[in-house]
Amino acid sequence: MKRKNSYLKILLLGSVIIELSSCSILPNRQNVTNEYSINNTSQIEALRREDYDVLRTTTGSAATSRFYLFIFPMGKHKTNTELYQNAYYDAVDNLPNADALILPRQHIKKFVLPLILFNYSRREVTVTGVGISVKDKIMENLDLDVPFIIANDYSVKTTYDHKLSNPRITTQRDFDLIFDKSTTTDENLTPTNIDFSKQYVIAIINKASKNNSVINVNYLKVQGDEITLYYNVVKGDKQTAKTHPFIILVVDKKYQGNVRLNEVKN
Repeated sequence: MKRKNSYLKILLLGSVIIELSSCSILPNRQNVTNEYSINNTSQIEALRREDYDVLRTTTGSAATSRFYLFIFPMGKHKTNTELYQNAYYDAVDNLPNADALILPRQHIKKFVLPLILFNYSRREVTVTGVGISVKDKIMENLDLDVPFIIANDYSVKTTYDHKLSNPRITTQRDFDLIFDKSTTTDENLTPTNIDFSKQYVIAIINKASKNNSVINVNYLKVQGDEITLYYNVVKGDKQTAKTHPFIILVVDKKYQGNVRLNEVKN
């Protein structure tokens, strides 16, 4: 019975250590090291300079953790090569239109928490490089879809009578100059939250009309340094008061480019 209680105490101690390690509330016992290196193994040397376009710098990361009971490892631990590959692919995925990186640099951060029975180690690899886009893909006009959400429960201010000079809105201040939160009696409906630190808005506002028109989004595409919104307008029945047909798209900031509107006529 005593042996069983001791075993349970060890398991409980291990779970507590895992929780404390994930919360990082033991800074006085941390042992953190950093390593920097340049890795050119992913260079596509067969490409000539005229074969690709240089985009911008991008970053990706990958991490792995492992626990030790005395000196015995517990669980699977990814190798440095696996971490580098995962971080490399993450960096490419974080940059729209990117096919590969040139001059990728890796930063390895190691964290060790030494204890009596259990030891915890974590290794994180961050890869930074300049993204490139192979021109064959651009020449084939293979646009990439940009994910977005449509913001609901907003309305155009009654005092707004301008035309948007730029459909892209990047600050809360500029957004509030144009839109109001809709007033509704349904407590379950709330305006879509927009975090301008991570997102921006693409808005279309048509001239005020008594036609109850609806703006529909067909596609949002990115190609090179340009983002194109394809949309169409469906005219509805006449109403007594004039309103602004409008639509608000919320887009992640990682999709950068000059925004262009393209109305598709029916």
